[in-house]
This record gives sequence, structure tokens and C-alpha cells, in this order.
Amino acid sequence: KHTVSYSDIIFSGNSKNSIPPINTPKFISVAEASSWLKNSEPVLSLESNGVAKAYPIQIIIWHEIINDEIANVPVAITYCPLSNTGDTFIRKFGDTIFNFGTTGHIRLSHLLIYDEYSETWWQQATGQAIAGKYAGSNLSFFPTHLISWKEFKETYSTGLVMSLDTGYIRAYGRNPYLNYDSSQI
Repeated sequence: KHTVSYSDIIFSGNSKNSIPPINTPKFISVAEASSWLKNSEPVLSLESNGVAKAYPIQIIIWHEIINDEIANVPVAITYCPLSNTGDTFIRKFGDTIFNFGTTGHIRLSHLLIYDEYSETWWQQATGQAIAGKYAGSNLSFFPTHLISWKEFKETYSTGLVMSLDTGYIRAYGRNPYLNYDSSQI
């Protein structure tokens, strides 16, 4: 089953999960994160039932998906560096809690993610299933804000911040898509 033309889907050059999601993120305090995050740096911010979490773009740009939970709600924090879109979805779909990964494909310059349970492909920017068992279904959005580190730490001084200790060796703080972002005409 599919809801879009397969000709709209482009192989990105990366294989499935070669951009690895993080399934067990570690967190540190705002004070600890202030030693390496600059005030102007962007973070994806989530808040629920008094729990606030920040996911620095300098980390998530290297992973694109963080499977986590906030206040007992399973969520997938997603970020597409090609379109600069960050969205969070509730990972519970029906009675199943999904973990998401990267497909290695894009559509309309947006990341295509898949759930490990059914292998359905979902459009990151919309949460719509475009191919597979759940084609035509939609994930539920969870409120997410792209804000500066300064705004997060001033608003949520007791919040949690995703740690650089991800289990992967990456050049966090450097943009892996520098050539894509440059404007060459």
C-alpha cells in the first residue's frame, strides 16, 4: 500500500539507519549543558506535566530521530536537516509503541522515517504514513518548539538536556550538511 507516487521518493545516498537513531538518550542538568551550549544555539524543547527536556540540534542533526519519553508519554523527536524541520510524534500507535529509524530516502527534501514494528514509511514533516501497512494513517503530534538554548535555560532552569554521551562518536557542534546548506548557483 502507498499513498504517494514512488517516483517522488529519492534515495539519499545513505542506507537504512546509517544515520542512527538514539533509542536511550541520556540527560544532564541545565548547569552541566551550559558548559558546552552557546546561548544562540537552537534546541528542540518539549514540556509535559512539569517535565521539560531540550534536544540540542548540534546532536540531533547527526541522528535525526530520538526515541524517548516525556512524563511517561513515548515520543519520537525528529529533525530533518535538509528542510530544517523538527517535529515530535507520539510513538504509541494503537496498542503498539513504535521505535523509529531512518529509511535512507527523502521525499520533497524531507526525511522519510520508518517504524521498526511494521516497516511502514512515514513523512517526517507531516507524520503521514506514505507506504506500508499503515499507509494513509497519521501519527499524533506532540507539541515541540525550536528555541534558543538561552530561552530554554531561562524558562526551564530545572529542565533536562540531552547529553553528548550518545554512545556514538560524532563531531557534535559541526554541521555534517555544510555542502547541502551552501548556496551554489
